[in-house]
Parts: sequence; C-alpha cells; structure tokens
Amino acid sequence: MAAPTEKLFSAGDYRFGLLLIGCLLLPLLVLLVIAADELEDRSLQQARAHLEAGAEDYALSLLRRLQHAESEIRYAAAMGAAAFDLRLVKNVAPSTDPVARSSRLSPMARGFELRVAGTSGAMRGEIPDSVLFADLGDAPSGISRCIYLNDEERVCDQGLGLSGADRISAEYQLPLGAGFAADFRLSVVIAQPKSVALQQAAFLRELLPVSFLGVGLLGGAIAFACLRRRLRSARAVQQALGNMVEGAYLQEVQIETGDVFEDLGRELNAMARRVDESIASMADLAELDRLVLSGAKLEEIARQVLLLAEQATSLSCCICLRDETPSHGMLLELEGEAITRVDVRLPDELTTGVALVDYLLPSFDEPVGNYFSVIHEGVLSGVLMTRGEDDARARKILAELVERLSVAATSWDRARALYRQANFDTLTGLLNRQAFGDRLAQCIGVARRRATQGAVLFMDLDRFKAVNDTEGHLAGDRVLKEVATRVSEHTRSTDIVARLGGDEFAIIVPEYETETQLDALCKRVIGEIRHPISINGSDYSLDVSIGVALFPRDGTDVSALLMRADVAMYKVKEQSGSGFAFFDDQLNLAATQRIVVEGELKKALLSGALGVQFQPKVELKDLAVVGLEALIRWPDKGFGNFTPEEFVPVAEDTGLIHQFTDVLVIEALRCMEQCQRRGYVLDSVALNMSAKQFAQPGLAERFLELISRHGGNPGDFEVEVDESLFLRESASVITELRSLRSAGVTIALDDFGTGYSSLNMLRTLPLDVVKIDRSFIAPLADTPASRNIAHRVIEIAQSLYLEVVAEGVETAEELKILQSMGCELAQGFVISEPLRVPELLEFLSQRASSAGDQKAL
Repeated sequence: MAAPTEKLFSAGDYRFGLLLIGCLLLPLLVLLVIAADELEDRSLQQARAHLEAGAEDYALSLLRRLQHAESEIRYAAAMGAAAFDLRLVKNVAPSTDPVARSSRLSPMARGFELRVAGTSGAMRGEIPDSVLFADLGDAPSGISRCIYLNDEERVCDQGLGLSGADRISAEYQLPLGAGFAADFRLSVVIAQPKSVALQQAAFLRELLPVSFLGVGLLGGAIAFACLRRRLRSARAVQQALGNMVEGAYLQEVQIETGDVFEDLGRELNAMARRVDESIASMADLAELDRLVLSGAKLEEIARQVLLLAEQATSLSCCICLRDETPSHGMLLELEGEAITRVDVRLPDELTTGVALVDYLLPSFDEPVGNYFSVIHEGVLSGVLMTRGEDDARARKILAELVERLSVAATSWDRARALYRQANFDTLTGLLNRQAFGDRLAQCIGVARRRATQGAVLFMDLDRFKAVNDTEGHLAGDRVLKEVATRVSEHTRSTDIVARLGGDEFAIIVPEYETETQLDALCKRVIGEIRHPISINGSDYSLDVSIGVALFPRDGTDVSALLMRADVAMYKVKEQSGSGFAFFDDQLNLAATQRIVVEGELKKALLSGALGVQFQPKVELKDLAVVGLEALIRWPDKGFGNFTPEEFVPVAEDTGLIHQFTDVLVIEALRCMEQCQRRGYVLDSVALNMSAKQFAQPGLAERFLELISRHGGNPGDFEVEVDESLFLRESASVITELRSLRSAGVTIALDDFGTGYSSLNMLRTLPLDVVKIDRSFIAPLADTPASRNIAHRVIEIAQSLYLEVVAEGVETAEELKILQSMGCELAQGFVISEPLRVPELLEFLSQRASSAGDQKAL
C-alpha cells in the first residue's frame, strides 16, 4: 500500500476521473434520449392499439345490432308486425322481391333497408341511422367516432378536423359479407389528437435536463469519492502486475482494505502462485515433449514421467508398460532417488486398465489409490498407478503425463514399425537389400580398421519358379520362409543373412580366418537348402548357386562386392546344379567386359545400331529358297564387331533380350515385304527366342501383339527354341508355345542333339520343326556310324510328322548325303552365309536366273 505522504491524485488521475464521469454520463444521456423517444413511440403505439380496439368493439356492436334487427324482422314476420313494439326496425312489411336464400342489407338516405328471407316469404324493414348509431357520441373524452360508407362520411359525433400529422386514428370495417349480402363497405374510424396520447412523454422530456444534471453531479461526486478511496489499492495491484510481467510471480501484494481490492489482491497472489507452478510444469512437459520428439526409448520417457509425477503431485507412483514383446512388460518404481525396473509377464487377455491393475496387485505391499491407462492406438499399453489420496489437480497433472506417455508409446511403436518396414523383408523377417547394403558397408569399415577380412555370399535358388507355377504363390512364400529359416539356423550368430528380393539371398561373414571356413559354410547352406521341402503333400528339392566375394581383397565398395559375388554366382549357374564359386581375376576380367558390353549394348539399342542378317533355308530336293532365319548382329566402330556369344548372354541377364525380339520382328517384316515386291515368295522367317524370355508370363500374347501392331501375320513367323528351355518351368513354357502355335506360328526345336535331347521330348512337345545341330552334320562324310545315327534321327522325326532342317551344312558332300537320307531342308555356308537385305535380294535374284545352281554347288 502507498505511504500516507504520497501524492494521491496526479493530473493524469484527474483526467482519468473526468473521462470516467464523461464515459458514465454520456451513455446515460444517450440512454435517456433513447428512452424518451422509445416512450413516445410506445405511447403512440399504445394509443393506436386502444383506438383499434375501440373501433373493432364499436364495429362489432353495430354488427350485433344488425343481427338483432334481422331477428326482429323474422319475429315480426312470424307473429305479426303490428302486435309488437320493434326497437330497431321500422316499417316492417312483406317484400315483393323473390324469396332470397340469405339476408340482404342496402343503404338508404338516412338509414338502411334489411330484407330477410323467411319460410312464408321475404320481409323488409328500415333501420334509421339515428337508431343504428344512437351511441356514436358516447366515446371517451378526446376521441371522435365516424361511420364511413364506401369511403364517404356517413355520420360523425365530432369533427375530425385535425391534419393527419396531428392525430392518430384507427379504422375497422364491418364484416357484412359473412351474414348479409351487402354490396357496400361500412367502416368505423376513431381518431385522437397526438398531444393527448403524448402527455406522459412530454412530461418526461421536460424532466430530462434536470434529471441529467442531477445525476451528473451526483455521479461525479461518487466517482471521485470512490476513485480517491480505491486508487491506493489499485496502485498496489498495478505494482503486483508489474512484478508478474517481470517474472517475479512470488512477490505477493499486501492489500488490507476489507473490500473487493483485498479479495483481488488475494486472488492475484493465488494466480501468481498457480502461474509459477504452471510455468514450471510447462517446462517439465516441454522437456518431456522434447524427449518424445527426439525418438528416445520408451523406457527413458517412462522414467522421466515417473519422476515428474512424483515431483508434481508428491504421490508415490509406479508405471507398468508392455515391452517390445507383447507378452512381456516392465514395472518401473521410484525407490528413494533411484528408479528400479522389474520385468513382468503380461498375458494378452489384459485389455483394460482395471484388469491390468488387478493382475499386478499381488506384487504390491500397499493398495493402489488410482490408475491411468496408457492407450496406444486403441490398445492398452500399460498403466500409471498411484498410492495414497489424490485430488483434482493431481489427477489433471497425471492425466497430462499419461497422455504424453501414450503418444510416446505410439511414436515408439510406429518408429519401430517404420524401421522394420524400411530395413527388413516383410515375408521372411530377414534384412532387406537396403539394410543389407548398410550393414555390409559397416562390416567393410570394421574390417579396414581391424585389418581383418570378410566375405559376401550371394545366393540364387534354382527351380523355385516351378513351385510357384505348380503350387501357387502362397506355397512359394512358404518355401522362401523355410529357406530363410534354414539359412539363419545354420550360420553363425555373427553372420548377417538378408533376402535381396525374389529368390535371391545373401550372407555377410564379417570375419573369417581361412577360406576353408567359407567352403564349409557354403556346403552347409547348400546341403540344408537341397533337403526336400514338403508343400501340400509334395516334396520339392531346390538347387542353389552361391557366389563368394571377399573384402577387402575383391573390393571395398558395396556395389562392386555385390556385383562380383553375382558374377561368381552366375559362373556356378552356367554349370547347373547346386554349387559355389569364388570371384577371381579371370571372372574380374569377364565382369569388366560384361559391364562394357552392357553399356554399349544399351547405347546401340537406343541409337538403332543393331542390325539383322538373314540366312536362307532351302529345300534339298530342288535347292529352292523357302525360308529365312533372322540373326541379330552388332557391328561397332569403336570396339569392333561383337559376337552373339559376347552380347546375347548379357542381353538375357539384363532383360534387353526382349528388345531384340522387337528389332527382329520389325526387320523381318520389312525383309519379307521387299522380297514379295521382287516376286520371291517365302514360307516364313525364323526368329530365335531365349529361355529368359519365357521366364516372364504372357510372352505369346506380347509377341502376337507385336506382329499385329506392325501389320504382320503370325503364319509368316517361326520361333526357334533350344532344349535348355524345357529343363525348368516346362509347364508354363509349353502353355506359351501352344498359344503361339494355335495362332499360326511355327515352333522349331533348335540345336537338337547338343544338350538334353530325348526322343520323348520330340513326342510330347508342341513342335513343328526339328533343326539337327552341326555336331550331327560334320561327321557325315567320315564314318558310316555317324551317317547311320543322323539317318535314324531324321526318320524318327519324320515319323512324328516333324519337318527336319539340317543346320550348319558347309560342304557339297554333306548336302548330297542329307539329300540321300531324305532330309527335307538345310541351311549353312554351303548355301549362303547370313546376308543383309540388299545382299539377300541379290542372292535370290542370282538363284532365280541360274538354272544350274545345284550342279554348281
């Protein structure tokens, strides 16, 4: 409180006081003026309402008189008019008008004529104005009444000489249409001077200035008295607020005036304490939020919640939360200054907070006072329990802490889910390719620092697609999970197993001493994978190819190591069956060459640098050209001509082989069109298709759509496949071949006799043509046994109604021997090497013009 010697009022205080009085009086003045105007309006409205009610009452009284007059006429008609004294109606007599269905009222010079329908005829009577309007002048003082007939004055008790602005009036029209068939309007008008209606409002306006002046003086005196009395307390409150603005919340204000300012000071002190507590609580909660947002572990956040709960509420608390495994949990409790953790088992059926508390009660020495459920995405994750009595404030604080703990549980669970989704394969639970690359980089760094050596094993399953095709993808998933389990169980705990995608797996061996250890690991993994896997009652045996790259010997870059392990793995695949191989210098050169070929091949496809050559196929009986084989060629100015043996395997592994088919089909159609223009009719053009192309479903549909898109006919094409195509996924391959064959495409088995050919294959496969490999043709001139074998093969194929083509025929002697064996078709250098289209046209022209081609050959 201010000292007594302190100057109480300053110039600003006086200005404030005058402003306060002005602010009080000005609204009062406006209010009084508005009230006076409102009083006038209400007085006028009330006067009009009275006039309207009077007009209606008088009009209804006239209507009742007319109805009474009607009754008198009816009575007179029934009893005889001369026998009674009629009060309203004069001159009652029978009416000469036809009998009407209702009464009719008509105006006369000084009254009204009323005709009434009766049982014996119509009666009429006259109602004088002096009788009908006898009480017209009985209106209260200051009020005038008039009767209007069709807007013309009929009769008035007083003159209505006042202008419309000086009087108020009301009009009411008699409802004659309801009971009287009247063709005129009869209305009552009542008027009153405005001055009479505004007598009370005029008195108030005369009193207004005096009242305002008196109220102003009295209000000013009271305002300055109150201001003088309260200003010291206000200054104390101002000082307290200033302290709060500066952050000094605990400097309490002392006001002892026994009035509202004392209450205000008390409330201000309480508010300051609450604000101080709230700021401290907000700081604690902000620190807790920081922990949540930083991705701290759930246990760390729970410990912080436990400390804040006991600090803010002084209650003994404990927290029970489910751990990463749903059936396990942790119980955190503050004992002294340390937080203890006890692992507990939590059954899955505990889905509510009360059930969880009841389950934990036997573990506590003291009873639980209250509990708060920790809910994570609608599922119970734990509880916070208190011991002792709590209050509303404590419950609010604990609820806020538990809410943040719930958010932390949700964030932690989502973070773990995102981490697993980003780093682990959803099917097998192994690391995925991205996480595998990160772990491999870490292992390479550790090996570099410790001067140790490690290895990467790249694995690819063989014959896995057969399981998918025969048993379905669900069965395939079961096989992959079983393989992942077997590999994980038969590797060391330090080894890292991953699924890179599809049927590809990999293992990181962070450290090894000798390559013998790696040999043993590869053999162990191969043995486990080759062990039959039972699916739907059938046993499937898989092969696996493993490529091994060592670090740092074979490289310290993740991509390079994986590529080299992949190269070693493909070396194993070329040999077929399960096995493993280490990457070496020879494979390094092959891998380097492979990279070069792949890069240049992509450029060649984009630039259209690949070319197609056509090798003629002739009928042996007359050596007439009946077909062509389209062969893709790759001339390169910088690297020289790449051979098919160099670039076709690369195209198969990279998927570029599908673009080869596009090039072959387009160029084959162009070639056939040019041949037809020159008059050379060919049966078909043969195209080679790789086994890798048949690995993707829908090959037949895409091939036929490609031919159709470029305006070709499927019957103009022959598809050549080799025997390796039928070693795996034979069911799907046969389906594709049958689709091609049913559309008109000829199917040829190429290189017969070089691989796993069998006579049963010729019998069961959807084939039209068998092409005997050069390995059968070359020995024909040397031994009778070779000729006998070739002859038997030709006979067997022809007995199965298959057309036989001898490929790789290089000498005229071989050609004659084949003719003698009854072989139908041949191709080879003795006839022509592969030619470009202009050279092919020239070749066909020469053969057409030369009748002695066969002799010349």
